[in-house]
Amino acid sequence: MARKGRVGSNPTPGATQYTPVPCGVSGDVISFLWQCAKNGYRSSTVEGFSKALRDIAKHVEINSPEDVKEYIARKNVSEGRKEVIVNCYANYCQWKGLKFGRPLYRRVKKFPFVPLEVEVDALIADLPRKIGFQSADQGDRCKKSLKPHMASR
Repeated sequence: MARKGRVGSNPTPGATQYTPVPCGVSGDVISFLWQCAKNGYRSSTVEGFSKALRDIAKHVEINSPEDVKEYIARKNVSEGRKEVIVNCYANYCQWKGLKFGRPLYRRVKKFPFVPLEVEVDALIADLPRKIGFQSADQGDRCKKSLKPHMASR
């Protein structure tokens, strides 16, 4: 006979809701992240802040702005990622009351990859026969419709 009030081997839903604390993260970082969440930052932004601050804390003393600047300068990532890390750490320093001279990192704009006409033709030729004819027909129509516009340049 089953005992009263017992749910079974599985825990009661909602009884185990807790926020796991990442290893090696100080209480200040967790408090900062909680403050960001309370201030309305999206969860994806808070997760990004968490990743950046955990990475910094793993390699240097997080409350030493000069060490953090040096670490970011040496870090082998893109300029855009460095900009994100600096913005995150600047928010942390403002919350903590630390003076942080923000280094300037600018995103480098990359142009999208545009294949050559020969590469497009090779791709169409490798398609199955039924799809290949349709794609080639559409490509020819596209080229014909672009010719008047290209001539006016």
